[in-house]
Amino acid sequence: MHITTRDKAAPRGRDKFRRLRPLVRMVETAVGRLPRAARVRLLNFRPNSDSHLARAVRYASVRSVALRCGEIVDIKSRSVILEPSQLELGSRISIHPYCYIDATGGIAIGSDVSIAHAVSILSTTHNSGDPTVPIRDQGITRLKTTIEDDVWIGAGARILAGVTVGSGAIVAAGAVVTKDVLPGTIVGGVPARRLRTR
Repeated sequence: MHITTRDKAAPRGRDKFRRLRPLVRMVETAVGRLPRAARVRLLNFRPNSDSHLARAVRYASVRSVALRCGEIVDIKSRSVILEPSQLELGSRISIHPYCYIDATGGIAIGSDVSIAHAVSILSTTHNSGDPTVPIRDQGITRLKTTIEDDVWIGAGARILAGVTVGSGAIVAAGAVVTKDVLPGTIVGGVPARRLRTR
């Protein structure tokens, strides 16, 4: 049986955030007084914990070092963010456990984005054009990756460098996205291809 209604008894993360806003603001103030290097290290604060305090510290840390960060950005436990200073975040974003976000080449994530567990979002790729040089010695290319508003990225998906996932799109679990996803499109597979329009 398929049930499409939401359990009304279960509070949403954004409702909890509103209730805890005074705590979050207090943590933001405290974190903001630390040196930048310490704020970046705090992104891994209690990495095995999803307590309100651990999530508030991770939010305050990313908000203080990212290029831009809106409200209600929930970074769950065991997620890794490389080069958060090259990260742009909208509002109402959930990043679930075990995500890997490499913002070295720049990553922009819009508002109302759900990123399921174990998703990788990349912004660099290895150079490999010279067969006389080992790939590991050829350096990397930085390519900005963009996730627009109202996107759902399913568990274990991989978004490769330089890709834009359009507004309202859905990336199916396990998909490997190697090229742009049009707005309102559902993609899946390896490599990801259009399945249908929402």
